[in-house]
Amino acid sequence: MPNQTKTPSIPGPVENAPPKTQVHPPEGQGEASASSLIEKATEAAQRLEAGNKELARLLKIQEQNIIQQMLGGRSVAGQLPKTKEQEDLESAKKLLEGTGYESLFG
Repeated sequence: MPNQTKTPSIPGPVENAPPKTQVHPPEGQGEASASSLIEKATEAAQRLEAGNKELARLLKIQEQNIIQQMLGGRSVAGQLPKTKEQEDLESAKKLLEGTGYESLFG
């Protein structure tokens, strides 16, 4: 008899799969939890819609403020940034304002 050895078979994905288990909610709770989830989703959608409306309102206000600032000449565009020395001098003037020493800064 010739020397024949069996090679072990490699199990396929079906053979390795765990047994399927089905989870069923207790009697009467499946529909209640489904309707509860739907209610929660509806409430969340309403909150999102309200938040989007508020955001749109705030964006309009912000746009109006930017336009007003640009047209009112209060825009900082084209102005040179203040140096540290200028900022210090202004803060010193504000600090000494009303003390009688304002004349020190000309």
